[in-house]
Amino acid sequence: MFYIILSLFPLYLIIQAFYFQFGLSEFLIVVLLVVIISQKKSFQKEKKINLDEYQKEKYFVNKISQILRGTLEFDEVLKAILNTLASKLGHKNILVYLLEKENDREYLKCIAFSSAINIDGINALHIPAGSGIISAGKKNKNSKIIDLNTAKYAAERKILNMKKIGVSPMVIRNEIIGFLIFELKSSDFDLSEVDLFSSHSAIAIDNAKMYSKIKESSIVDELTKVYNQRYFYPALLSGINLSQKYKSHLSVLMIDIDDFKNYNDTNGHLAGDDCLYRVAQILEANTRNTDIVARYGGEEFAIILHGIDKKGVIFTAEKLRKAIETYEFPHGKKQPFGKLTISIGIATYPADAADYKKLVNEADKYLYKAKEAGKNRVMYAGL
Repeated sequence: MFYIILSLFPLYLIIQAFYFQFGLSEFLIVVLLVVIISQKKSFQKEKKINLDEYQKEKYFVNKISQILRGTLEFDEVLKAILNTLASKLGHKNILVYLLEKENDREYLKCIAFSSAINIDGINALHIPAGSGIISAGKKNKNSKIIDLNTAKYAAERKILNMKKIGVSPMVIRNEIIGFLIFELKSSDFDLSEVDLFSSHSAIAIDNAKMYSKIKESSIVDELTKVYNQRYFYPALLSGINLSQKYKSHLSVLMIDIDDFKNYNDTNGHLAGDDCLYRVAQILEANTRNTDIVARYGGEEFAIILHGIDKKGVIFTAEKLRKAIETYEFPHGKKQPFGKLTISIGIATYPADAADYKKLVNEADKYLYKAKEAGKNRVMYAGL
């Protein structure tokens, strides 16, 4: 108590000066003293509130910048967006949408929400073309509050399972690339900070998309759209490590298009390119998602098959050979066999080779044995 009185002593001196100069009554002095004390307390309280708000806003802005600096991996960027906005909103009912076009009509493709992230889209949460959310969200390019409890938004309410939402456009280079959509549980929520967050999210997503394309172009063959040799060898080494760990089989198929030079020279390079693309797509269509199809070079392809024994690998190789043989290529009848064919060599780890380089060499050796034996066939150790 003593310290409180002591802290107020300067105020008392000021009031005393007022009294001697202006003749204020003792009562007014007391009233003035009370007012000054209450105002001081109110100022301190308001200062504390403002400081707390500033700290929260500073934290939010710092988190936004971390999204931009933290990673270029698409999945990680989306996780960061969801988690950061969830910390601001106090809940996880948040979805990330990209604005896409189908048949010249815009729709919203959901790529992330609290329980799932899928760059290819989460079909059940897509918002169809013609939705009022799209037109409302694009207006003025600012965040909006939308009440879904109307007949106009019946379809959207069913998809999102929310009553009131915030829709914040992600704008980059003055173009909307998508929206952050989140449930609003408070009517007095300030959307201005979400506008700032959405702008930074747009930059992060755009950078991640660009990085993903660059990364893909470095490991995917531009012509055939399957993996290239740059990807093949690390994938093979990784596959062998897994096979060692789990004592499982791994096989390599080396594949060459028979008499491709004849096809290319007779029909032209464009026809040759088309042939390579078609062969690659047939190989991919007849293997599992876990298998790796790569263009090894020229007219040669390589496939990594995981977890299949030699018998199963031979069956797969024959299936691929027949798929090419029976496919009607545009100029197939001009080939020496009257159709386009392939030859395949097989090597299996660990039975045929102890490391990845020897495995490829063994498969390559049996590929050339298939060529020497008359082409359009599968060759392997022990045949």
